[in-house]
Amino acid sequence: MINDTPEPLMPGLPGDQPPDELSLFTWVAIPAATYEGVFTALGLHDRIPATTSAGLSAVENDPDGPADPAAETPATVHRGFVTAEFSGWRLILGAPVTACADHEVLARLSAHCGQAHFYFRDCYDDCHSWAIAENGRVIRSYQTYGEPEWTGEPLPWETPQTEDEGWEPGLYEPNASLDSDAGAVAHMVTVDPDAIDLDTPMRGHGWLAVTAPGIGHEPFSAATRGAAAS
Repeated sequence: MINDTPEPLMPGLPGDQPPDELSLFTWVAIPAATYEGVFTALGLHDRIPATTSAGLSAVENDPDGPADPAAETPATVHRGFVTAEFSGWRLILGAPVTACADHEVLARLSAHCGQAHFYFRDCYDDCHSWAIAENGRVIRSYQTYGEPEWTGEPLPWETPQTEDEGWEPGLYEPNASLDSDAGAVAHMVTVDPDAIDLDTPMRGHGWLAVTAPGIGHEPFSAATRGAAAS
């Protein structure tokens, strides 16, 4: 169920600020007003307020956490970071995002948050994937080398394939557009991490959470400077 009545905006944490640059390979964007649904949808627990630098450090540099004692099959506990608000959106970073490549997971997240946008690009920038889910359903997606590469029908903001100067019938999948670049799509419909820098307006603060209950943050060795105690 979507929680469309957001909690009062909490002030930023002392010393918090946007990163001087934010280059990501995988992320999910959700509306800032309904971000509370993230924790239930993705099974995140023991959340604590965290500065941007602490959250990024946690998901980028932390080793795997302990084993999840409640898991039916062997599973490792990880941390996820929900950023402060940028231009009306919050970003989800870290291990929990990997699961959102699965359209069922992304659809579930959108059922809790209204919308959920998944983005991926590899380190060579030649493999891209993006998917948009609304109200419990994936409505559009693209994946390089996917079979098929495109699902759903083109959205109003997409560039028709016929605008390719080399276009000819059969060159593209019938429902394809020219918008295959994940970062460019993020720039058009949510927020592009590459455009976030020290001058970007930021509201509220981020949250650091773990993927299993009852574990807490102590087992993780990386420092969480800027994260409040639970």
